[in-house]
Amino acid sequence: MTIRNTSILVSLLLFPSVIFGIGGSAETSFPSDGKLGIELILKHTPSNKDNYNISGVLIIHNLTDKVVSVQSPDNRQVIAFLVTDSLGNVVSPQGNAKVDPWFQMVTIKPRDSYSHKLNHLWFLTGSARFGYEFKSGETYRIVAVFRPKGPGFTSNEVVVKIL
Repeated sequence: MTIRNTSILVSLLLFPSVIFGIGGSAETSFPSDGKLGIELILKHTPSNKDNYNISGVLIIHNLTDKVVSVQSPDNRQVIAFLVTDSLGNVVSPQGNAKVDPWFQMVTIKPRDSYSHKLNHLWFLTGSARFGYEFKSGETYRIVAVFRPKGPGFTSNEVVVKIL
């Protein structure tokens, strides 16, 4: 086999991983009868004099009698947040980084839960990380949307008052 043929063979073998690595989300199966409960617990802390950080925990509850494997919230296009201000206006997320995360799965036993720490309200699109700027004196209503490559699930609405 020549060097040129070897290069072509290696390129063809690596093609799927290269394409996935530049912005796609993996296709995984999710049981049609899979039911999850999503719980969001949040708190805020000052990050500088004008902006605040909201952090917390996303808890994924397996509500079935079967083991369920879902994509990790750290994967692309798996989690997003709906944030509204005190007037009910949707707060637009802002892109803050280009990313290339490792693909991860989470296995949850029947009637058990998985807790995912949220250091920030960041989420990943196909190739970028987005987040929010939170201002002092504002009240925010926040809902997490978890999309494990099956039906989407939403959390309870959490009200965060930043004083």
